[in-house]
Amino acid sequence: MIIGFYLCLFSLLILALSFNVVKQRRIYRVPFGDGGFKPLIWARSGHINALENIPIALLLLANLEINNTPNWFIHTLAISLLIARIMHAKSTLKGRCRGRALGMQITYAIVFILVIANLIILPYHKIFSF
Repeated sequence: MIIGFYLCLFSLLILALSFNVVKQRRIYRVPFGDGGFKPLIWARSGHINALENIPIALLLLANLEINNTPNWFIHTLAISLLIARIMHAKSTLKGRCRGRALGMQITYAIVFILVIANLIILPYHKIFSF
């Protein structure tokens, strides 16, 4: 149930990024690609990057929830990820590298923590029973 809440929040972020791409396409009258316009390049980059990184993190979070990980741990990682993704999106849309890089570094760290946590919490007795 926890992940359902965060899935909604992250979906709103992805929708906002998508709407921004549409807005930039209309402003520059570019139906496909980016037309070489930096604001459209940045908008597409922010949207694509979110679509590349958010789903895997949410799947890993969901797996932790399924395997009865403490709620505080899931909330901490999900909120941290949301902050990192907003930081990345805002910086990318403005063409700033510093916030974008920091947002990605935090995202990568969280995904790595999620992978390790999942490897620790997995019910191996059910996975490898024959």
